Amino acid sequence: MLYNPTPLKGRGTEYFYNCPNHIKLILLQKNKPIGFIHISFSPQKSFCELSGGLIPNYINSGLGIYASCFVLKYLFSRNPNIRIKAVTSDTNTRSERMLKKLGFNTSSTKDRLKILDCTISSFNNTFIDYLLSRIN
Repeated sequence: MLYNPTPLKGRGTEYFYNCPNHIKLILLQKNKPIGFIHISFSPQKSFCELSGGLIPNYINSGLGIYASCFVLKYLFSRNPNIRIKAVTSDTNTRSERMLKKLGFNTSSTKDRLKILDCTISSFNNTFIDYLLSRIN
């Protein structure tokens, strides 16, 4: 069950969270769910894991990259030293391209999966500045 006492908002999309070790976000447009973003934290590790997806009608709409950028900005504002990991199939070139635009770099490949990392220094780039200017 997701609930939200104080939603984070950004450009036509609402984000919900519900517990300290996992942030579960439902992407809404016109009050209809169109996707999700999940962030998992581990107190023993120095990184968090990011996952997400959109329903097929919204793939290539730009909403995925805007939502991800907004979430990354939030995570880095709370902890600038955090490292964020994402995992994608080696055949999912759309997700890999989006993650690389956001500042992720491929750190390893295992069992047909690509593991990508992002830090605040790789996140802060001209493309991100452009996206954030459109969100605010």
